[in-house]
Amino acid sequence: MNTRLVCQLALRALLALSPGAFAQTASSSPQCQTLHTYVSVLKPDGHAFTSLTAADFGAEAGGKRAQVTAARLHVPDHRVLVLLDHSGSMQGPKWAVAIGLTRDLIALLPPKVPIEIEWFDDGLHQLVPLTRDHRYADALLNTFLRAGPAPRSRTHLFNAIMEALKTLPTHHPGDVIYALTDGEDNDTFVKTTDIAAELMRSSTRLFAALLQYSEPNEMNEYLRGAQALERIAQETGGDYFLGREPVGEVDEEVLQPARKANFALFESMMGDYSLTLVSPMALAKEGRLRLHVHAPKPGEKMKIVYPEEILPSCP
Repeated sequence: MNTRLVCQLALRALLALSPGAFAQTASSSPQCQTLHTYVSVLKPDGHAFTSLTAADFGAEAGGKRAQVTAARLHVPDHRVLVLLDHSGSMQGPKWAVAIGLTRDLIALLPPKVPIEIEWFDDGLHQLVPLTRDHRYADALLNTFLRAGPAPRSRTHLFNAIMEALKTLPTHHPGDVIYALTDGEDNDTFVKTTDIAAELMRSSTRLFAALLQYSEPNEMNEYLRGAQALERIAQETGGDYFLGREPVGEVDEEVLQPARKANFALFESMMGDYSLTLVSPMALAKEGRLRLHVHAPKPGEKMKIVYPEEILPSCP
């Protein structure tokens, strides 16, 4: 028997009722039985499982089995918006790693997936407009590398995330924002709860490379902004990794674990499944769902990445 890995999925869902189902409830609050979510399933080496079908996923709602009616890889619809922290705290190894990982991501992206690159300090600035010309994006990024972080500039990290959402003319379910930052935010005015809600409302997932490398013998404080980014990534179905070790200079020994983690994030961005599920009963605005993923091989380990909360999506 295949190993069943059970993951709790806390959902806030508004999901469309059929006319017949609507007639069966006198409640004025929106209820529905059909919902959509995104799930990435990763192997221990960071590669995504890409051959799963609806039969490999199971679900329970209200203690009763729900039907997974569709599970499809979502790659063709993705757009990736990269956010580069260009503030003074990113000087040194953090900046070198951020650029290296961004160039790696550009090289990994499928040709049809468009990318946009923005950088931020106390404001948001466009470096590369949304494009499928990855060579063009890499060339502009390479030129930008020579500038380095702006010394003594302040950081509007969370403002930048909120503003970045507005740069996309329309939202596609499964859009990705990838922030490369040390997590410092010393001058923001946006609530992180508002950011999470806006990301979920637009079905945009947040990924983060939290680059907190320090110089040898330097105090390395874990920044509260990084904790908020971790939480938002988990809530929106994204993921993150943390680099904190002290380094003197960036070499292949430093880059290798960061590149491995970056690759796993890429696989999660591009290897996610769009799931359609039908609950056995009409769900109220807040519903809890338990997802099960059956391992393709008995005892095979996997990491499952999914939104912890989904905002209402019914009309």
